[in-house]
Amino acid sequence: MSDRSTMPEASTIDRWGLNAMPAFVEVDNGNTVFRAAGGFNYRNSSVTVFDATKEDASLLVNEVLAFSSQHAIEPVLRVLGSPSTFEADLEALGWRPFRRCLVMTRPGTPTGNADDVADLPLEDWLDLQVRHKQISGKDEELFRQIFGNLSSAARPIVFARDNRPASALLHQEDGWLGLMNMLVDPEKRGMGLGKSFLNAILSLPSKGFWLQVFIENTPAIKLYESNGFTTAYPYCYWRQAR
Repeated sequence: MSDRSTMPEASTIDRWGLNAMPAFVEVDNGNTVFRAAGGFNYRNSSVTVFDATKEDASLLVNEVLAFSSQHAIEPVLRVLGSPSTFEADLEALGWRPFRRCLVMTRPGTPTGNADDVADLPLEDWLDLQVRHKQISGKDEELFRQIFGNLSSAARPIVFARDNRPASALLHQEDGWLGLMNMLVDPEKRGMGLGKSFLNAILSLPSKGFWLQVFIENTPAIKLYESNGFTTAYPYCYWRQAR
């Protein structure tokens, strides 16, 4: 069991999040991580900045533009925290925030029935994700290529009730579980299945749990808070003004 006093640092949790999302190219400079994966997902096709106070915005932007051009992806910065001076510098350089997110954590205190969580072969999990997200064509090819390279820390799971109405991806690292890509069958939404599945997942043994959520997704944030999650830190995606 974990408690708030033993929660990992933001940079540690964030690296777990990067590890959970495969990229085709990764350049880790310590305080920044440059990643590219065809532009399918901003988390694996962007440049993450852990401590913006250590960076010169103008120099970093030039590096981001060069890297993005080299790998044919949109130039995107992912900045942890709310570094006001750095953000002001980005604004002055013509960059704008376009997606704000929260990382939330919870101690590992079981609450439900873990028997309702079943492991799922990767190919079956990919099929469920493709169907529920309605991905097709080249996007499906890229999705399968990216997630076909999941690390051994990945654990695809399914809600083992009522004809498998929900699935998710867990990332296991240092005794913690990250909850990602949780999806409920579109035809079965509004039935409380997401809440039941979350309760089952939170019964799995771990030091604690972490997840990422868009800041405007108020219903999801309320659900997570009602299950003991609190905000660990924010982050924001930035790109050039359009």
